Amino acid sequence: MPTLSRLCCLILPITLIGCDGVYIPQSLPLRGKPTAGTQQEFDIKIISLNQNAVLKANETPYSRPVISGNNLNGPAVTRSEKSTVSERWPTVTRPPQYSLGPGDILSVSWQKPEGTTETTALTAFKKQTVTIGPDGSITFDGIGPVFLEGLTLEKARAAIQNAVREDQRSNFVFLEEKIPPSAAPSIYRLGAGDVLMFGGNQPEISKTGDIIEAFKSRALMVSSEGFVNLLDAGKVDVLNLSLSAAREAIELALIREGLDTNFDLIISEYNSQKILLGGAVPEPISVPYTELPVTLKQILLMGGVKPNRRNDSAIRLYRRGEQYQLSANKLLLGRMNQTYFAEPGDEITVEPLFNALKLDLSITQYNSQKVLVTRREGGTVIPLGPRPMSIQELLIQAGLNVTRNSNYLIRLIRNGAEYRISARRLLLENPDEVFYVQGGDNIIAEPLIYARQSAMITGAGTTPSLFALNAESRPSLADAIYGSKSLTKITADLRQVFVLRKNQEAYDAFQLDLSNPSRLILARNFEMRPDDIVYVSTQPLTEFNTIAGQLISTFTGLLDTTRKIEGI
Repeated sequence: MPTLSRLCCLILPITLIGCDGVYIPQSLPLRGKPTAGTQQEFDIKIISLNQNAVLKANETPYSRPVISGNNLNGPAVTRSEKSTVSERWPTVTRPPQYSLGPGDILSVSWQKPEGTTETTALTAFKKQTVTIGPDGSITFDGIGPVFLEGLTLEKARAAIQNAVREDQRSNFVFLEEKIPPSAAPSIYRLGAGDVLMFGGNQPEISKTGDIIEAFKSRALMVSSEGFVNLLDAGKVDVLNLSLSAAREAIELALIREGLDTNFDLIISEYNSQKILLGGAVPEPISVPYTELPVTLKQILLMGGVKPNRRNDSAIRLYRRGEQYQLSANKLLLGRMNQTYFAEPGDEITVEPLFNALKLDLSITQYNSQKVLVTRREGGTVIPLGPRPMSIQELLIQAGLNVTRNSNYLIRLIRNGAEYRISARRLLLENPDEVFYVQGGDNIIAEPLIYARQSAMITGAGTTPSLFALNAESRPSLADAIYGSKSLTKITADLRQVFVLRKNQEAYDAFQLDLSNPSRLILARNFEMRPDDIVYVSTQPLTEFNTIAGQLISTFTGLLDTTRKIEGI
């Protein structure tokens, strides 16, 4: 039994080292020849323990290696907690919206229009409860299938609206167009309220007292009777005259009075003739009719009317007692055969072929979105509802309990990607750092198994033993010496108490003389760390390094063997 023999070789020196000497047996019945080699030497630095040394020693990180015993063909693997978790957090932190899926139950209510060539009326609301089928679609009132899987409620509402509109459009009787006659733009004719700007030479006295001719202009408003007043030439009738005809009428009036006929005449304000646009427009407008031609399309664009490929509008044109009807989409998209100009006095009304669809959609039962939480005890399926759920809330609901001395690796599988998070960080250290789960998430909670952590107590007058450590309670040197009951022999000498602690490739030996009770406060404040060795020596300091080297070699071998056994 080679394994048992080697283990005895490691344990036996530990039992005998309490004698504070090196025991060399006369013979050891081992099979085969011993392996050649030399005893390993360690660099040991002796540090006298005072308050500053205690503070510095307590800065040593408390290492808690995580052990994995899954390798049955070799030793257990130990790694740091940080490398074991290897955190990778999700990048999306905003609350997700519920996505519809098979099994969700919806309530749909809408108005069904009944149309004619002249008007469109809406009936009372219709309401129906539907379930999203296995293929992710719904069918209602003969409409469908409408595919909703993966859509939010708002996007689903838009998809259903489009489906209802298409159904209504297929059953709707479209208006028959009545095209207005095509004609050239009308010539502007003056009317009441228009303002003419009249300019000509008039005599006036200069600063030197001479009579000179000066060009002056004045505004002439067309009265409600259709006249303009020229003062020197009297009233001139210009109603319904073009600008050139009005200029001729004024010239005749000036000739009758023997006045200068050299004058300018323009229209400065167009107030008598309007084009009105109303109906389904952002805001009704009144457009002045001027000498510059304007088309029906330009009037619609001025009023904010845009083409709508899903719902055409009827353009109703009232002109000189006649009503004409045109398609807004054809007019705005340039699909008419010719250009149609607006005329003074036109009244244009925009009416959708059917009124805006009124549709209400709500989720009555949330059945499709779930999250699977897998633990060592088994799996738990947690359904999601209208309110976003954080991963912290989900773990608590799944019964996950974390303390400062325990932890879980949370593996979040989402859309083929894996994210890794520390449960202790989520629930205890950073609870305000919220991440939300999504439907279809798979969460695997793997407990972290920490390697057993202890310190060794040995030396003269002691009962060699392992003193268990705990990251939460952080036992002190005083706890190790007096709480472990290792110092049961009256030969224990507390004048030379050493704590051996690994420092990279060497060891620090913190020396404390407890013969003076006042130094107990140092032992009380000195925190133990895993794999510390508390050694009580009766040998002079000059011989301590040799004994400590043998002790470290023995304890290191024993510790490695113990961890291998734990891994198995």
